[in-house]
Amino acid sequence: MEKILISNDSNKAVRMINELQEKCNKVNRVIQSVFNSNDIPLTAENFQTAVFYPQKIESVYYATLNEKIKSFPQVLQVTARQEAEYAVNSMLKKLNSFELTYTDKQYIILSGTTCKVNEAAIKESCKRYLTDAKEIEVYNNIQEAANALNNLFKGEIPLNWINIFRADNGKLIVNDGLNFDYFVNRK
Repeated sequence: MEKILISNDSNKAVRMINELQEKCNKVNRVIQSVFNSNDIPLTAENFQTAVFYPQKIESVYYATLNEKIKSFPQVLQVTARQEAEYAVNSMLKKLNSFELTYTDKQYIILSGTTCKVNEAAIKESCKRYLTDAKEIEVYNNIQEAANALNNLFKGEIPLNWINIFRADNGKLIVNDGLNFDYFVNRK
């Protein structure tokens, strides 16, 4: 499939990359801190769950807690689970503070226990292509006209260049009142 790049907003791409990098840095710090303080194993799977489905970390936390307290007397197990509610609420509050939008999540890559920005995907998203054959034909025709006008003006486009033409029955025609000598005798 033929495609023509017609615009590339590199400034927008840089801005998006920088903003998302700040969010990734926060994600990396917060998840590591939350996991360490709550004895949750920092695995790639748990990290991914914390980024994309923070609510599911609650079950990971309780599984870890239940494993640790299984040898405790029943009364202490009940007390530990009740006390865990505060820890879970605090943990979920921190995990939900990332403010990762749906779009953000499309442009991040998880590598083990690290969140990174997919810079190539962001740069590509800031480009605009024509892919439709008819649009490409129109673009090529306009480019051909622009090239012809650039050749005529030789890098010095007059302010009133539009007056070179006039409309007649829906078509552009040469303005026969034009000063042709101007174009012949330019420097």
